[in-house]
Amino acid sequence: MVRDNKQDRRARVKKKKSSSFFRKLIIYTLLISAILAYLFWLWNRIYFTAHRFYSITFLQNDQIKRILDGEKIRFHPKDKVKIIHISTNVPFNYHVRLFCKDIDIESLLYRGKRLISILPSKDIFRLYDRIVHVRFEDQDIGKIRILIKPSFEDWLAKYNEINELNKKRDFLDIGLSLFPEKEEELIGLRLSLAKEYEENRKIEDAIKEYLAILNYAEKLKKDTLFSVYESLIRLFIKTKKYKAALRYCQFAIDAGDKNPEIYYNIYRLYNKLGKKEKAAYYLSELLKLKPKDVESRIELAKTLLETGDIDRADRYVSEALSIDPNNIDALILKAKILDKKGNKKALIQVYKKILSIQPENEVILYNLAALEYEIKDMDSALKHIRAYIVKRPNDKDAHELLFQIYRAKKMDDMAYKEAKILIELSPRLTYPYYFLFNYLWPKGRCKEILPYMIKGIRYNPRDITLRKYIVLCYLLQGKDALAIRQIRIILKLKPNDVGTMLQLARLMEKRGDYLDALKIYKKILKIAPDNEEAQDGYLRLKFKTIEEKEKEVE
Repeated sequence: MVRDNKQDRRARVKKKKSSSFFRKLIIYTLLISAILAYLFWLWNRIYFTAHRFYSITFLQNDQIKRILDGEKIRFHPKDKVKIIHISTNVPFNYHVRLFCKDIDIESLLYRGKRLISILPSKDIFRLYDRIVHVRFEDQDIGKIRILIKPSFEDWLAKYNEINELNKKRDFLDIGLSLFPEKEEELIGLRLSLAKEYEENRKIEDAIKEYLAILNYAEKLKKDTLFSVYESLIRLFIKTKKYKAALRYCQFAIDAGDKNPEIYYNIYRLYNKLGKKEKAAYYLSELLKLKPKDVESRIELAKTLLETGDIDRADRYVSEALSIDPNNIDALILKAKILDKKGNKKALIQVYKKILSIQPENEVILYNLAALEYEIKDMDSALKHIRAYIVKRPNDKDAHELLFQIYRAKKMDDMAYKEAKILIELSPRLTYPYYFLFNYLWPKGRCKEILPYMIKGIRYNPRDITLRKYIVLCYLLQGKDALAIRQIRIILKLKPNDVGTMLQLARLMEKRGDYLDALKIYKKILKIAPDNEEAQDGYLRLKFKTIEEKEKEVE
């Protein structure tokens, strides 16, 4: 029985081992089958299934943005961007890659970067409009569109930093391509640029800019459109392109511009081209436009005056005054015309008319005084310039005129007071010092002269006349050393001034400096060998120095 039990136990163990083995075999077989099935599925999905792209997820600065197949995303060149996920039906995105012309887009898969670092030209002020292709091996399975461009504010700040006009124009062209939605503002900038070209006398460049603005004529406000037409007309006339000017005059009229200057320009242009009948027609149209409008006539007269047509300007301003005799603008314009014509008597009457309407008009007061001085009506000039100085006590020009009036009327005491005022107001003026010296010197008032002359050379250190006046004062006061110092400065400024050199030689001889005096006389004789005083002085001092040497020997 014991043997039978052992045999039974061995049979059961053997049966258990056999059963465990089969179970393991089944498990391994199933596991391997599952792995093979999965690998087959992967292989089938990778190589035999239609591949699809769903989306790309970007981390743009601190924001996550998911862009679907066919959509677009906009970036700023300075944005920090990273691609954090590509969604496709390809397992593990195996063999999936990104392609973008000129831009290393795949570098964004590994770490976030500033987009400017991967742009081809590293220029932020450009539009980079690119397609990012999502490819499986060499097959496109989807795409998105990326737009990389700066903000309008960044572009505008850069534009305002540019000073060179041609560079400004090129950058403006970039702005128009970058920001079509900002067209109105960019047209305004182009208009300003055209005006800058015009101010800098770059006429051809200004014309090109104005013509470029007309490409947007339908979008311009009427006033802006008229201004562009008028600028082109003016510039074409300036460059003697009369037919082009006429063409744009007609464009302006067709657009509804009723500016009288347009009609006058057409009249003038047809006159230049010898078409008198057409010229007469447009002149009549101009006069019909506003027959009783004073302001229009004044504006037309101003335009005519600027172009040098004084007679026609006079005609229109006279028409304006016939309608409104007290119109200040017309009277002032009439004064300008009379001034250009040189009709001083009529101009004085116009000035008086203006003063009767505007007694406080300082400009007219001054101009009237100056004109009366010119025609030698000194009493009237004195009256009006005094009235002006009450209003403008520190006006240097007015005090100069008052000084000249006092001189003309031989009112030297008053001229003396004005000279002192002028020295205070404008110490660099020299003629008040000259007058002051000539007024005080005959009176022996040297003490009063010196402080003014010293002030004069402080502001006019190279003025020889003022220094000579100082020398005379020092000599009169017996201050020879100070006089000699000034004389030496004069000779530095004017080395060959014979009169001053003789003066210095006499002073040196007077002081007993015979050798210095002798050298000066000798120098004078080299410059002016026929000068008798220098000859006599030289011989006299020569003998004197010889005698002194003989005495020293004895």
